[in-house]
Amino acid sequence: MPVHGYNVLEFGATGNGATMDTQAIQRAIDECNKAGGGTVYLSPGDYLTGTLYLRSNVRLYLEANARIQGSGNIDDYEPSTIEDHDGVESFAGGYLIYAEGIENAAIAGRGTIDGAGRAFWTSDKCNAYVVGPKEKRPRSLIYMVNCRDLLFGDITLSCSPCYTLWLLGCDTVNIDGISILNPHDGPNTDGLDIDCCRNVRISNCHIDAGDDCIALKSDSNRLGERRPCENITVANCTMSSSACAVRLGYEGDAPIRNCTFSNLAIYNTHIGIDIISVIPSRRWFKINEGTLIDGIVFDNIVMQNVVRPIYMWLGNETGDPLLGRIQNIKISNVIAYAKNACYIGGCEEARIEGVELNNIKLIMQGGIDEPDMRVPDVWGGSQHPYGLLCRYISGLKLHNLHIDWRQATGNWRNQILAENVEDMEIDNFGSEHFQSVSHLPAVHLNDVQRAFIRGCWTDTVGTFLAIDGEASKDISLIGNELSRAETAFELSGLEDGVLFETANHTRSVVK
Repeated sequence: MPVHGYNVLEFGATGNGATMDTQAIQRAIDECNKAGGGTVYLSPGDYLTGTLYLRSNVRLYLEANARIQGSGNIDDYEPSTIEDHDGVESFAGGYLIYAEGIENAAIAGRGTIDGAGRAFWTSDKCNAYVVGPKEKRPRSLIYMVNCRDLLFGDITLSCSPCYTLWLLGCDTVNIDGISILNPHDGPNTDGLDIDCCRNVRISNCHIDAGDDCIALKSDSNRLGERRPCENITVANCTMSSSACAVRLGYEGDAPIRNCTFSNLAIYNTHIGIDIISVIPSRRWFKINEGTLIDGIVFDNIVMQNVVRPIYMWLGNETGDPLLGRIQNIKISNVIAYAKNACYIGGCEEARIEGVELNNIKLIMQGGIDEPDMRVPDVWGGSQHPYGLLCRYISGLKLHNLHIDWRQATGNWRNQILAENVEDMEIDNFGSEHFQSVSHLPAVHLNDVQRAFIRGCWTDTVGTFLAIDGEASKDISLIGNELSRAETAFELSGLEDGVLFETANHTRSVVK
């Protein structure tokens, strides 16, 4: 039980859900700050408010069954001093709780902060997933800019009209045990947006969002300085989203680095792990270079009912030089029930470097009838008829990858397709029932240089490995159990020196 130092009822708040309590709560916050800090206490009740300004050394504490209810009237919100990309105030709408340049502050308790999101949305769908926003709406439920030493604990954040908890340029933040509950048809209703921040710990949270559950960004243009997003840890969270459970990149040019994600349960989500560095054609984002994404680890992840478990793209939709990179990414110990393929790809001007997938099991549950073979896009909307499609990568390691096709339908192609890949390892790859959805080779290498394939096994397939492409060379196939494949490998018009094979248990070999 907190010390009830500044009970908002004593400052004139009613908590009746009908009277505007903005001024009373703000007086309590300001008096607490002037006195050197303490707890601003909200007892059970519904507190109808517009914009509130959090101050340094203030803990805003909501008791169980206490609710800060955001107003449904846009005129009750004040815009921030941070401009949007096009030079106007963000969505012309402001925020429910806002702070800039404060330190040692907290929002905690077992109560709820509700953003009245549907008051700011239309009933018309803007795409297959979400409804459209009205012309004016609050930009975020909570927005903190250039703050440090922040704590968000146990609170529930619900029905945000846009972003839910947005941190820009903040340092040393602990987010523990919060719940974010947004309708899946809410437009742009991200859960946590960690933008140009450092030293952020996120743990024990439940996030149900209409957009990305956790998004790491590096929007240095908005912040006004090139500050990386770095030293971020995420652990022990459950997540569901109509977009991505975890997204890194795509908004910003500054680096995103030194981040870990562990013990995540993801369900009913479009993309599980999404890593994007791209210069987009939509230039109103003011992404001019692409971001450097470096040193990212995912470990112990389960996914249920996702479309794409892993989507990683380094790309350029413009003619400008791409300076962004994706490198040193490790994803381990994943079980995913998936409807569509994983994609990892760079582009001709820049390869992804140093990607390791280790101990991954994919249970394919989707069907492919007319695959969409467009180039990748930011939103991951195109379909590919492969278990794993890899393009323009240097240093790709696939260790202990297992694909189960028993629940898949339709016309798939290869289990693994690698194109324009250098320095590739496939170790202990296995699969089940692939022949029920495809008669093509299990693994297809096109223009692949320096590949080492060992310790793999296969269920009944026509061909295990097909190699083509004039650039293909230095491929080794050693110690694999391929007796259930009709043919071990095929070389399409390539010289014998392309492939070295030994100690493989095979039925037959076709060149």
